[in-house]
Amino acid sequence: MNLVSLGVQSFNDKYLSLLGRNYTSENLPPTIERLVDAGFSSVNIDLIFSLPSQTDRDLLNDLQKAVSLDVNQITTYPLFTFPYSSVGRFKKLHRVKMPNLSKRRRQYYLINNFLRLHGYARTSVWSFKKGSVPRYSSVTRDGYIGLGAGAGSDTPEGFFLNTFSVAEYINKCLSGRFPTALHMQFNRKMRDYFWLYWRLYDTNVPKNELYSRFDINDKRLRRFIKTLRFLRLTEERNGSIVLNDSGAFWVHLLQNYFVLNYINKVWTVAMKNPWPCAVVL
Repeated sequence: MNLVSLGVQSFNDKYLSLLGRNYTSENLPPTIERLVDAGFSSVNIDLIFSLPSQTDRDLLNDLQKAVSLDVNQITTYPLFTFPYSSVGRFKKLHRVKMPNLSKRRRQYYLINNFLRLHGYARTSVWSFKKGSVPRYSSVTRDGYIGLGAGAGSDTPEGFFLNTFSVAEYINKCLSGRFPTALHMQFNRKMRDYFWLYWRLYDTNVPKNELYSRFDINDKRLRRFIKTLRFLRLTEERNGSIVLNDSGAFWVHLLQNYFVLNYINKVWTVAMKNPWPCAVVL
């Protein structure tokens, strides 16, 4: 199974420039067409929404262009402003800020409605897939190996993060040693909650697997599920707890504000020190 993803971000030169991208929109269609024609099992493209001054019409134009190129999957992200991302480095220059809640919610529902009308079904809080092709995802797999500076690996022995320094990464590899800068071990409970977190990201939690991992009488889990139901964020369907549109939006928002805050702290330390002893979260 061979899958490919291309970080398009936008088909509008105005926003590509704001994001610090070194390509123009005219390069994108022929590149995507080559990927579609190359025989991959699935072709995904990434788009960013809720950009500064981005109107609903701008976003619709990006979505229309994406579906016209017949890609299998479209993944849409809100704007992130990590201090060490390309957006973060441009922040002072372009005054890039996180989008406000009302704009983010409006455009999130706009994306949902538009892609559904064009034959795409939501497969995670951010991704939409067309047809029976395999889903592209690099984060919801049971395990993966990350190659390159700053890459992460999820293994049975825990989570490993490579050094962010390209020079140090190369030196370690050439010396025959692993370029691991940080290592976090998971106990059984942490691994189970990590599984639950990603199933919520998928918007679908299979109940049989949920209760094979957790005690059905676990008070914390039962309270969590009841809260989701009380807030009308989930429904039960075909033996699964499924996030509805509102639930998907709020999980996407909470992930952005809380989980990415932890990632931001790790990246901040790792960019300053290629071999940090620890990161205080």
